[in-house]
Amino acid sequence: MGFDMLDMRGGGFHGTSEVFGHFGKELKVPEDLKGLKMRCSGDGGAILARMGVGSVFMPLGEIFEAMQRGVIDAFECSSPASNWAYGLNEVGEYVYLSPLRAPTEFSQLLVKPSKWEQLPDDLKLIVEDCARAEALRYHCELIVADQEALQKFADYGNIVQKLPAVIEDAFVEEANIYMAEQAAKYPEAKSVLESMVAFAKVYDDLWGLPDWAK
Repeated sequence: MGFDMLDMRGGGFHGTSEVFGHFGKELKVPEDLKGLKMRCSGDGGAILARMGVGSVFMPLGEIFEAMQRGVIDAFECSSPASNWAYGLNEVGEYVYLSPLRAPTEFSQLLVKPSKWEQLPDDLKLIVEDCARAEALRYHCELIVADQEALQKFADYGNIVQKLPAVIEDAFVEEANIYMAEQAAKYPEAKSVLESMVAFAKVYDDLWGLPDWAK
């Protein structure tokens, strides 16, 4: 597409799944989402809005007070470790886990090919190895931190549980419709979606995916 950038394959920062959401009430069926005012963002927020959620965006720093004052009833924010560090255990008794809304947060490590090609081959190998090693270290640390944070949420008194499968199914159904609409409107979205679907098929053939991810 003409961009002067090279993806450092295997490098970058590969985050863990975000918490699906923190809620002030228990969720059992998709209808329980209807009417909730929820801090959301991006495509996930648009999909939840189609499911009846009053989707609003606000900066992370405003979530705590907005929940305390009843401005919002629920929120999605980040990973368990981050949400614990922000003190969000004090608002939103129910912590629902599911990777489907935000399975990862990925920040690519990009370099300019015009600069990259000026490096000697031995230095290229060193940079690539360091990039991949740092990506692996970072991801492993996040996994451990998330596990510890979820235990802290539970110890505090939060109710930590998986998002009910019936809500996952409803979210995926609406997400598929939404993404098809975006692909029909934007050629770039169509290209990305087709690439992701193709990758999912390869991954599923090799190692298997949960039903909602297929």
